[in-house]
Amino acid sequence: MAVYTLSRLYRGSGKSCGRKTPANDGGGILRQCQPFSGGMAAQKKNLQIGEKTEITLEVSGAEELVRCEMKREAEHRFLGRVAMPLPQTIEKRAFTLDGERIELTAVVFAGITHILVPASLWARECRKKGGTRGKGLGEGLPPVFGLLLFDEQEKSLKPLVAVEDVSLIWERGCGSGTSAVGAYLAAREKKDVTVSLKQPGGVMRATASYQNGAVTKIEITGSVAIVAEGTAYL
Repeated sequence: MAVYTLSRLYRGSGKSCGRKTPANDGGGILRQCQPFSGGMAAQKKNLQIGEKTEITLEVSGAEELVRCEMKREAEHRFLGRVAMPLPQTIEKRAFTLDGERIELTAVVFAGITHILVPASLWARECRKKGGTRGKGLGEGLPPVFGLLLFDEQEKSLKPLVAVEDVSLIWERGCGSGTSAVGAYLAAREKKDVTVSLKQPGGVMRATASYQNGAVTKIEITGSVAIVAEGTAYL
């Protein structure tokens, strides 16, 4: 396996997660490590199909270096695997959504709280409110949060990521949300778990390790395709 030297990935706001959101929003820039690393791996012309390389990144908002393993599957397609931060807590909390008091599982990361909502429970109301700001979704919600419409039977995930009074975005794929589901399932089942989740932008897989009463490791895996190359003038 080839190994790259240290590279840097920064957002203008210095955040560690989420697209188009302010600092300290938790894990989405880590999802962007995969396409960023895919772009770097694509520059390595001697990386053959089936071969792997490891990209080590210094990521704004992440306390430790992030390592992303990229495997070339085709000339312009890669399979990326990224180690994700561990949640601080996984707990039941009561939220008021659309005037109804509901107890839901909250997976709390540094900077973002992901709230697992059974898709059948609140999906329609959530979709109707998708054009509002985060505050309009309910009461008791953190300043930065994700509402994860999770269908456990279908293994599907529709992530709605909100920053209070700033933005509310239906994500096509959410890395921190994927890892939140993996962590929740591992903690619930008290064992190692691997789950592939169908999301609007494709399938992402979470692998969560469980030892001695706690989630000890989370990795997410997803495909990256190079669809265009060029120069951006900022």
